[in-house]
Amino acid sequence: VALGVRWLRQEWIARRVVALHHALPQCLPCARLALGLVRAHLAQMQEYLTQLWDFHMWVVVAIIGAILSLISIVADRRRHRRTNIEHVGFMPWTGISVLSIMVTLLSTALAIKAG
Repeated sequence: VALGVRWLRQEWIARRVVALHHALPQCLPCARLALGLVRAHLAQMQEYLTQLWDFHMWVVVAIIGAILSLISIVADRRRHRRTNIEHVGFMPWTGISVLSIMVTLLSTALAIKAG
């Protein structure tokens, strides 16, 4: 993720430098100052977005784990209440539900700790 963000940031900076080339003063120190301010602002924005994703990442993982655990619990219940005893199925719904509940609890704890 960080590599992709870094590439997008460099690409965006390159496009902005080309776009700002005509708007910047022709004085070289002034142009360097303006470019330095743009880079500093972009670095602050990237740091903020990285921190924001670090916090929300665990919330997203917890929500996905909760949805997966709900689906697996419903599927396990359907498997236990089947009419034909010979049609067992091949999915280990009990194991999937236990694993997804553990992921949900762990990611919820990490989201609470991060926030």
